[in-house]
Amino acid sequence: MKVLRVQMHYLQNEEWLSIALELKDLIERFGSEKLGIEDLYMRFLPVLDEADGLLELLRRSVHTVKLAEIDQKRDDLFRAFYNIVKNLQKQPVPAKEVAADRLFNLLDRYHNNVLKATYAKESAAVYNLLQDLRGEYAADITLLALTDWVTALDTAEQNFASILNERQEEKAKKPKGEIVQVRRSGDLYVTAILNYADGRLLADGLGGDFHGSRESLDTSIHEGNEAFDPIKHGNINYNFVIIWNEIAARYRLMIAQRLGRHAKGKDQNPDAEDPDLEDPDLEDPDLPGEIEE
Repeated sequence: MKVLRVQMHYLQNEEWLSIALELKDLIERFGSEKLGIEDLYMRFLPVLDEADGLLELLRRSVHTVKLAEIDQKRDDLFRAFYNIVKNLQKQPVPAKEVAADRLFNLLDRYHNNVLKATYAKESAAVYNLLQDLRGEYAADITLLALTDWVTALDTAEQNFASILNERQEEKAKKPKGEIVQVRRSGDLYVTAILNYADGRLLADGLGGDFHGSRESLDTSIHEGNEAFDPIKHGNINYNFVIIWNEIAARYRLMIAQRLGRHAKGKDQNPDAEDPDLEDPDLEDPDLPGEIEE
């Protein structure tokens, strides 16, 4: 039996962390010391912790969501203000009609930049509009009793600017190339762990062309029974590889489907070669000690 490999570089970040954590859980289930990889495993753990921390930063999108919501509210407020002023153009009081005409022409000039521009340009447009409304057009605003609308628009802009600033600070803190480097480091440890398991199988005379399966173990698993304890059933390395191969097969199938390939027969055979998924840039250490600190 051979150890089924997964070309980790084809996995998305969350998928990569998921399979790495499944390997971690499997090692803990059997015991790193009993598997003969205690030192390697202890060096693998900090890599997982670092990857999880970096991905947590990448997962955060709360500010982006808030920004879109507040921008929509600001747009809706401007549209309502725009329509109110447009309707005020038709009224019996000449002075108010003139003021409404002046205000509408002003709002119409800003219309596209406020509603269709990028976040930065929209904020700049709203800021300039507010300066005009409180400066040159202040008398018109007072005459038409629209002060509350100007205040509301100002509040909406301040809220937007605050969230935009928080998002910029968050983006500055987010990892860029770090997750790539951490993943590659993690790949080396995964490769070394699996290579070591392969070597142990050969040393125990269980390598070669024999295809094991969980069903071949001297056990039966029924719903409601105690958790299956593979350590009690035969060679520990053999059982470790059987369960790992089941995990790996799921991810290999996921990758094959993503690449548009039919992998049904291939992934049912844990020894199937997969030359299309080779990563020529990834080192493949044979022993734990070959991974550099």
